[in-house]
Amino acid sequence: LEEGRLLSTVPEISMVSFPVDGAIAEDVCSQYEKELLRCESAGEAVLQEAACLCVNGRLELYVASPETDRSEAVQRVLAFLADGVDLFTEGAARQVVTKSGKEAVQHLFEVASGLRSPVPGEVRVLHQVKACYERRLSTAKLSSGSAGPVVTKLLNAAVRAGKLVRTHTQIGKGAVSQPAAAVELMGGELAQSAAELSGVCIVGEGPAARLLLIHVARQHPGLDIQVVASSMERATQIIDEAAAVIPEAAAAGAAPAKALPDFLVERSCCAVFTATEPGPGRDLLASAVEAALFQEPFPENGCRVLIDTSEPTLDCVEKCRTSFGQQGRVVYGAADVRSTLARNVAAREQQAKLAH
Repeated sequence: LEEGRLLSTVPEISMVSFPVDGAIAEDVCSQYEKELLRCESAGEAVLQEAACLCVNGRLELYVASPETDRSEAVQRVLAFLADGVDLFTEGAARQVVTKSGKEAVQHLFEVASGLRSPVPGEVRVLHQVKACYERRLSTAKLSSGSAGPVVTKLLNAAVRAGKLVRTHTQIGKGAVSQPAAAVELMGGELAQSAAELSGVCIVGEGPAARLLLIHVARQHPGLDIQVVASSMERATQIIDEAAAVIPEAAAAGAAPAKALPDFLVERSCCAVFTATEPGPGRDLLASAVEAALFQEPFPENGCRVLIDTSEPTLDCVEKCRTSFGQQGRVVYGAADVRSTLARNVAAREQQAKLAH
């Protein structure tokens, strides 16, 4: 019955989309909705409801109007953008996309399902559509225009479609960012060896180290994690920045580079992620990694998984790759991480074809 009601409103939907730089806050989207309908109240109303989304680098406005006024509805949205929205630059105007009826609805469903994302299956877009739907429910009653029944039902159906695609396909499977792919490599290696991980060490002091900490803490909550940087202060700062995104990261320990050997010696099975970036601390961290991996007493039945995401790759990584002949020591470089990433993206693209 609910789907039948939605289908009956499909002819009333129109969409106008244009590219923007960066994300647009929820409150800004809400303000655009209100201003668009406020402009309508000054004359003969054609636009009855509106919803604003910022997804995949584009601002998308969905409006409801009488079926016979769909063309006029699109023109009024374009006039509103040209007159009162600074984001609607000349360049953006040349890249406007408009859709109406079934095409507009299908577009939103594909957006929510991750089929229109640069990397298929991206889950963030579903969260953005759901946030828009929840905003419509919480900020106004059905009679207030922007949160009317047509747009609200459309957004709700799009969220259900997005969940359905992710449930019945593997479009969301596999890491699609470099830090997540590195953590996936670690998990795959440990699964093959049946080893029980006793600790993870993240060596670095830039954004890449912070992202690695976020992904490790998210995928392996409760794991003993150490962040090693050129100084205690920088290691602590990385942990604080990651904890602002995922609270579990706050449990990680901080240590200077010279403490890396001790961390490894005390743990029989340990993964070491290196995420160094060009700068004064890079050589110090690279030397600490090499010294720790070559000089430590390797525990019996132990394991070491070295995964380097540094660009450029650390010299010691290739040295480790050729020298680690004994069982229990495995080395992955940035090229291996990129290969995992490419394989996952290709798999998602194949799943996107099935979802269509």
